[in-house]
Amino acid sequence: MQSDVDESSSESSSLRSRRPQRQSFRDNDIKVDIPDFEGKLHPDEFVDWLQTVERVFEYKEILEEKKVKIIAVKLKKHASIWWENLKTKRAREGKSKIKTWEKMCRELSKKFLPSHYYQDSFIQLQNLR
Repeated sequence: MQSDVDESSSESSSLRSRRPQRQSFRDNDIKVDIPDFEGKLHPDEFVDWLQTVERVFEYKEILEEKKVKIIAVKLKKHASIWWENLKTKRAREGKSKIKTWEKMCRELSKKFLPSHYYQDSFIQLQNLR
């Protein structure tokens, strides 16, 4: 009986030594995702959303050619309708497709940030000093 326990014990330790040791931290253990954008956020929340997008792109090392497609999927409701209309308008005007995140970000900002947003934010910052 004791020899059975010894064999079982030695088999399980042998199996453990053959299994790869789990690291205490792995990228796969952390879920990092881009939140949806519906087009109804307060300007400060929109800027936070853009910053989150940038951080996720950096963390996941997303290739430039995939960024526009990923964000297009994350646009919902009003933002999705706006995006589809923008693509249609550009095609009708003979303009090229938006293929870079930089360009898409500019277009999103033009649409969803008031033109005076940065000026107002700067003034608020100056008033804090």
